[in-house]
Amino acid sequence: MKKYRSVFSSYVLCVLLIFLSTDVCAKTRYVNHNATGSNNGSDWANAYESPQSAINVASSGDELWVAEGTYKPSAYPAGASGSTDRDWSFYLEGGVHLYGGFDVTETTLAARDYATNATILNGDLGNINESTAGTLDGFTVTRGNASVSGTLTVNKKTLNKDFCGGMCNYGSPPTFANSILWGNKKGTSTATSGSDIQNSGSTPTITYTTLQQTYSGSNNRTLDPLFADASNPAGAHGIQRSADDGLRLFSNSPAANSGNNSSIPSGISTDIIGSARIQNTTVNRGA
Repeated sequence: MKKYRSVFSSYVLCVLLIFLSTDVCAKTRYVNHNATGSNNGSDWANAYESPQSAINVASSGDELWVAEGTYKPSAYPAGASGSTDRDWSFYLEGGVHLYGGFDVTETTLAARDYATNATILNGDLGNINESTAGTLDGFTVTRGNASVSGTLTVNKKTLNKDFCGGMCNYGSPPTFANSILWGNKKGTSTATSGSDIQNSGSTPTITYTTLQQTYSGSNNRTLDPLFADASNPAGAHGIQRSADDGLRLFSNSPAANSGNNSSIPSGISTDIIGSARIQNTTVNRGA
């Protein structure tokens, strides 16, 4: 069977997708960096503390529900090794669906609010990694930096470390939605082709996403979202989901009042600081 590869990169952080058939015994696996239970991913109370733990056991068809917060890779991608944490990556088996935007109370996918519960794949320690024709939905991918030379071999595929900054796709059709790719670099530039997305024999489906570079798809934008302080997502006091979060949007942000109202879960009327979820008729997008 032909394999497909796709890389979502964040400092060269990536999520590489290898397309396999959907597993009829698919599971939902939970991730929450603040969990204090058994760390087995069975529910929110016993969620894995890192996406990597869920990735290690995931199979095609599984859904990984990731709670709000900032996550960094902590392992080399499958089949690779190195001597530096710059080569650490998030690696997904084919057909795995990664969803962000949860506040750890949800029991259905429709109940999450990805615009309020910012779920960040931060590339401070990341590198290249491979993944399948799956889904990345409700995430902010930031600080990807493809600035080093050399190659990394993953699943017998040799990748150039300076190929892409935010998301690399090799012959795969992943879906990327309701997200923001911003602050990623190829070399030293955020404006170079490939700083956000680089494709090789791939045509991803990307919708309702803010990017630095133009990409075809429904309701995508290329204007700076004007985060309050993108360099400090948790804000001055270091606590996520509070009034000083660095990834909050100001009223003049191009990402403000530009989302999809129909994506707001039933019963959600306010954001994390108590403000009306919809202002000026339209919900914000991304974080």
